[in-house]
Amino acid sequence: MAPDMKKSKHILIVGSSGFVLNQVSKNISQCLDIAGANTGNFIFQHAVRKILGDGVRITNIGLGEDLKYLDIQRHFDDIDYVVIPAANHLRASADWTGFNSFLAKISKPMLVFGLGAQAASTDDVDETVGSLQKCPTVVDMCRIFREKAIFVGVRGQFSKAVCEKMGLRNVKATGCPSILLSPNARLGEHLEQSISLLKNSSKHPRMCMVAEAPYSIRSNPNKLSTEQKLFDLVYQEGGSYIQQSGGPETIAFSLGQLDLLAETTSKWLSGIISPRRSVDEVSSYMKAKGRVFYSALDWIEYCKAFDLSIGHRFHGNMATIGADRLGVVISHDSRTSELVDFMHIPTVKPEVFKEEQLTTELIVNAVRFDHEQFDRSRAQIANTWLEVFGSLDVELSSHVSGIANQ
Repeated sequence: MAPDMKKSKHILIVGSSGFVLNQVSKNISQCLDIAGANTGNFIFQHAVRKILGDGVRITNIGLGEDLKYLDIQRHFDDIDYVVIPAANHLRASADWTGFNSFLAKISKPMLVFGLGAQAASTDDVDETVGSLQKCPTVVDMCRIFREKAIFVGVRGQFSKAVCEKMGLRNVKATGCPSILLSPNARLGEHLEQSISLLKNSSKHPRMCMVAEAPYSIRSNPNKLSTEQKLFDLVYQEGGSYIQQSGGPETIAFSLGQLDLLAETTSKWLSGIISPRRSVDEVSSYMKAKGRVFYSALDWIEYCKAFDLSIGHRFHGNMATIGADRLGVVISHDSRTSELVDFMHIPTVKPEVFKEEQLTTELIVNAVRFDHEQFDRSRAQIANTWLEVFGSLDVELSSHVSGIANQ
């Protein structure tokens, strides 16, 4: 090899490539297994791949990939760094026995992105740390990251404080990689213009709902009411319903595939989603407007047909923002609030949905968004990625530099 030629770096990414290969040959359960039970994972996994430059060799490891978890030790010699797109990994109820066993086999330097701490609120770091320290597998995971991770990117300042108290080093708040999906360096300015146009338009906005799983909202009266009002709105206005988790039954129902379900299951799901409509009415709507995506690229492309998305789902709305469209997150828990606050994502307060007559106009007028803060935050996050990977001589996509220099 000529002396002026650099060998491209080889990055192993723990997780999918952002899609299910050969979807038509797989059933719903198999696709969900590859997605880690939530297709929203495809959004930030795809974002990591998109951020890395064309000159970087990338290998993904996962259930739906050519390289499986059990094969890993045979490939380490050819790998420079291991990137772990994490999410809600710091939670006291987790069992990371299998994941830790896999991490323990990794001998190459790790970089973690998106790591977050789940908590009742972001007010009490010590209480959260105390709960996490009672979970042996979380403690063990933190030990492995402390020993092997050369960089840990976390959701925001709360997760940063928790990680540092758990003994992690080289921790910096980087939000979620999905914030860098769009190459538009002035995306915040663009979204602000979209909000202005929607406020002054006489037409109803084209809207999609990024829905919570029915099983997760049944015992939460406020979220249940909000989700039902949102469904009524998209149903009346011909919008779309996008689901991303809840198990095979929820996914089948969200696609109108009632032939895969017991009648009692269909009735229960329909009653949670829209209690004032019949099963036939809801299932007919789902056949026409229900969507589940097993590819981040397909999801983002689909969102281009809409003016906005709305819902409790963070990554569902980030798919819309990645399409240069308005994604509005209903900020409802510590995880969502931390991400929304750190990255200045468009949001609405849950109180908006207590209005008896919910309209798209009401939602648009209630959106809280500071486009200058949003663009400034994106630039800072892009700069962090450039600094971290630049120090490792790893090329990033040119659009990351464009965002950093806006």
